[in-house]
Amino acid sequence: MSARVSPRFWAIVAGVVVAISAVIFETSRDVSLSAASMRRPPRPSAPATQADQELAPLPITLDGFSVSGPRPVTVAPGRPVPIELMTRTVALTIETDRFHDVRDGIDRLVADHRGSLVGIVASSVGAAAGAQPRRSLTATVTVPAAEGGAALAAARALGVVSQETPSAEDVTESDRLLRMRLDTARSEDRRLAALLQSTTPVADEQGVRRAEQRALAEATRLTQEEAALLTRASVLTIVLKIEASGS
Repeated sequence: MSARVSPRFWAIVAGVVVAISAVIFETSRDVSLSAASMRRPPRPSAPATQADQELAPLPITLDGFSVSGPRPVTVAPGRPVPIELMTRTVALTIETDRFHDVRDGIDRLVADHRGSLVGIVASSVGAAAGAQPRRSLTATVTVPAAEGGAALAAARALGVVSQETPSAEDVTESDRLLRMRLDTARSEDRRLAALLQSTTPVADEQGVRRAEQRALAEATRLTQEEAALLTRASVLTIVLKIEASGS
């Protein structure tokens, strides 16, 4: 007569089988995931944000002060955005007994240092009877910041420097506010243009067109203003006041 096996025994066996199957499944899954991760190509790192990038300054030492600025970071096509924007000016008062050579010297300075002659004014102040009038010339020249030191040396060579005054202005905040206004104007222009191009009827189409034209004009004006500010920050401005001596 065969021995009878109780249902409790079979329940225990079934539980053991299930537990062993679960262990085998988990182990095989871990091995598969590990192998897949070995075959998977490495994930490319996220591009560095502007805050993550090292903005090493580009120092340019001038007599009297240092011109330095960070390397620009391009955050939009055609728009390099430096962290700091500075405008710099050096005013020189010079006396010379060769006043007739001054204009040629200024032209050479501009040509040799890739500069621009922004403006020039000559004047003659009356003197006592029998004396020659005192002649003077005021010129404003801009040169790239990298040429600043050499251009200043050339300017000093025009005569005897009696006064030299460097100055600088931080325009970073002005540029930031200008960019915000520019972005707002461009967004408004795009919004109104899209409204006019949509198939939905516009109640006051002429009014919307006038508003779109005003937004476009404002964006154009602010773009020009921003370009002028960036140009001012990329150059050294030299203001020359040259007086004839011995008269």
